[in-house]
Amino acid sequence: MRVVINAINALSPGAFQIVSNLIESLAEIGNGDKFLVLMPVGAGYEKLRPLGGPIVTKFYKWHISKNLGYFTFYLFQYRDAIKKFKPDITLVFGSQNPVCVGVPTVVLMQNAFYVEDGSVSELPWLGRLKKKIEIILFARTVKRTDLFLVESGYIGNRLSKIWGVPASRIRVFLNPVAREFVSAEHKGFDRPDQLRDKFLLIYPSKMYPYKNHRLIMEIARKLKDRRIRDVIFLLTVGEEGSRCAKRFWKEARAEGIEEMVMNIGEIPMEELFRWYIISDALFFPSTVETLGYPLLEAMTVGKPVLAIDLPYARAVCNDAALYFDRRLADQAVNMVLRLKSDRELRESLTKKGYERTGNMPTWKEMGWQYLTLLKNEVKRAKEESNMHGSKMGEGGEQLLA
Repeated sequence: MRVVINAINALSPGAFQIVSNLIESLAEIGNGDKFLVLMPVGAGYEKLRPLGGPIVTKFYKWHISKNLGYFTFYLFQYRDAIKKFKPDITLVFGSQNPVCVGVPTVVLMQNAFYVEDGSVSELPWLGRLKKKIEIILFARTVKRTDLFLVESGYIGNRLSKIWGVPASRIRVFLNPVAREFVSAEHKGFDRPDQLRDKFLLIYPSKMYPYKNHRLIMEIARKLKDRRIRDVIFLLTVGEEGSRCAKRFWKEARAEGIEEMVMNIGEIPMEELFRWYIISDALFFPSTVETLGYPLLEAMTVGKPVLAIDLPYARAVCNDAALYFDRRLADQAVNMVLRLKSDRELRESLTKKGYERTGNMPTWKEMGWQYLTLLKNEVKRAKEESNMHGSKMGEGGEQLLA
């Protein structure tokens, strides 16, 4: 089997981890299948170790702008790659597949904005405009996708309800956490001296508006007003970059709570694992997610979870988390203090988290699951073609529709 893995739109940290772990697994399996992996420059993929064997990688760089780069990629470069490689099937990450290729296409759904009513309204005006354009392209993706992979039944139900995708075209396919979280030793890490007696809540996320860092600011203010200053939020963003981040840190300094919102910066997965281990719990207030990988990561390494009370979080954690209403900052404060003071509660949540993540497959096992799914889809498409007659040209000749 020959597979094109399209990761050109897999730019988020979660998508990056899935793609990088998957292609490493496929390289290890060496089952006689061949893979062409299409990746963007600048997302971190170029730092991966050379894989060789069945994996061929090709990078694309946007010379003028990212948006124009996407347009030219799908109109010209993707077409050229498909025609030369002649795949049996394409596997697309990043939720977007706006062009028609002459082979079956499987898409991993990784953008909750496409299935959550009203979520776009949480973005600034330019972000809303971009997301509305993406949603138009996603409408094309729905028509051009043979099978959608979703990481929870909740997202699958939303995909059916909002876009009318039949259940027969949807598979729940939960990807495991990064290898570092299951292979590393969970001991041997010490806290910095200044954090020795603090209650540490980690929130690994870039600072986008929907990630809801504003709630952390409000909680820190309320704790400060109650003279509780031993609760520290560990954030993985930098002062440089988005205006949102710069405004956040400026306001934190003005409010005198910068010591309660410690920035550890954007760090590699190995370093993030260390910070998980020395933290007391995960705090996860994001308002829009298809899954929320930190929820899985925290449960995998035995950390209790305090999450926003939204369907995506309950689909992942069920009873292995404490929840707070997104509209009630005082409730979130009380939940933080409850978790801080109740050791038995923390231990109970840790146990339940282990139970939910204990049976997750390894990435090598997941590689085999991907291969099986792709081969079944190729077989189904061939049987359907034999029954009804194929309208597709060989090797992806008919690419745009």
